[in-house]
Amino acid sequence: MRRIGRIEGRLRRVLNPLSTGLTRWWLGVGRRRVPGGNRPLAESGSDRPRAFFGVASPGEWVAPPGMRPGWDWLPEYGASPRLRQMPRWVRVWFRVPFVDRFAYEWMWWHGGWSVLVPADSDPPDDGQAGIR
Repeated sequence: MRRIGRIEGRLRRVLNPLSTGLTRWWLGVGRRRVPGGNRPLAESGSDRPRAFFGVASPGEWVAPPGMRPGWDWLPEYGASPRLRQMPRWVRVWFRVPFVDRFAYEWMWWHGGWSVLVPADSDPPDDGQAGIR
């Protein structure tokens, strides 16, 4: 087993917190999450969780005036980003501080969010029903 020298040990102690912070930032760990609402995830009167499925944004949802969809407003059950469906430049833009709010909104209008909808409700009509 290789023994770590004094200089290498000090260098690792200095760089490890920095690299951990950069890794968390790049992967989005601990990123600010916008809650969808105060709706319970379990059915009332039972402790059984509800099943949800994802619908691409924007769907039938309309943000209140003065709110940025995806950044400071999401539908009642929330949403999660669909980064794999977005171009690479949007994925980078999504991670850049201070301008990422514009990426969140751009992604909302281009189907970059998977909006959670309860499985027991009717899915929103995306205009494709009955068209072949």
